[in-house]
Amino acid sequence: MKILTTGGHLTPALAFIDYVVCHSDLSVEFVFLGRTFSQLENKQRSHERRAIEKRNIRFIPFQSGKLSYHSPLQLITQSWQVCVGLVQAMNILKTKKPDVVVLFGGYLAVPVAIASWIKRIPVITHEQTAVASLSNQIISLFSKKIAVSYRSSLSQFPQSKTVFTGNLLRQKLEDKSPKMPNWYAATDNYPLLYITGGNQGSQVINATIAQILPQLTKDWTIIHQCGAPTKKTNYRQQLEDEIARHSKPSQQRYFVKEWITEDELSWIYKNAAIVISRAGANTVFELQHFGIPSILIPLPFSHKQEQLRNAEQAVQSGGSILLTQNHLNPESLLAAIKQLASNRAARRKKMQLEDKDVNGTKKFWDLVSSCFVT
Repeated sequence: MKILTTGGHLTPALAFIDYVVCHSDLSVEFVFLGRTFSQLENKQRSHERRAIEKRNIRFIPFQSGKLSYHSPLQLITQSWQVCVGLVQAMNILKTKKPDVVVLFGGYLAVPVAIASWIKRIPVITHEQTAVASLSNQIISLFSKKIAVSYRSSLSQFPQSKTVFTGNLLRQKLEDKSPKMPNWYAATDNYPLLYITGGNQGSQVINATIAQILPQLTKDWTIIHQCGAPTKKTNYRQQLEDEIARHSKPSQQRYFVKEWITEDELSWIYKNAAIVISRAGANTVFELQHFGIPSILIPLPFSHKQEQLRNAEQAVQSGGSILLTQNHLNPESLLAAIKQLASNRAARRKKMQLEDKDVNGTKKFWDLVSSCFVT
């Protein structure tokens, strides 16, 4: 059985691949279509290739247009790039001959879904967010089955082919005794604050954190995942230059990394007191699953404010604080941290997620394999 997979959400794709490799009785070969650059215009390198090739899986560079309603000119330009992606996808499918195509949302998956439908290869897609993305709304038209992470998302797709599986959780994050990262060497017994802007990092969050490093390191040990450099900005270098201006104790309590591996993240989740993060579906799911209080700063430009919807659902659990980007500044972030830290033990107890203890990875694999068998 050969599975071709791609999509904008790398985390559930890795969870799916790892589960199948470890638990499937079938002989499965994977092919992954991915981006060389996560931000093509800024030349920010993607971590997809490294993560995929680390698993000894064939990685094929792939690019497509990103459909948007913001500008008619942009829509025309991007539509042309989707057409180019469609031709490329047709050629890849012809060469690789997958039995099934598994997609994880995002603009990259749109031409692959269309090409697979043309070639009569079954498509199964997974929607992680609380609000259906534009890409997945298009992809759903060409899909045999659609899996969703939230029961509330069932109504957003055709009932006859939509299935609730829950989100997909990476197996390594469930490690009961993860090893402390070898670069982490905190000497003081300060609570751990983890900061992440997602795979690409967040310039806004990074800039705000840089302004309050002296205040933060008085009370916290910090691990900050800042994102890879772009052609305009080297986030890590800027943050390292900033912390170098402060006291030695502050420097010893601040660890900035471009990327956090799954093994490192497993340890961080087991030890973090609170997290500051964007509100991507997978990160929110993981924070809820492990019961970690968080300050969520949704990306304001996501389709139909999907990150805002993700954050709002997390806030309902009692464990998260929502801080919108237009209200983000050093003072508001420090106030939110103080508020969250003052009752984080109580917040942990309150945190509940629908089907929280159920990892949707097995359900999703059962769905994929049933489509192949039938």
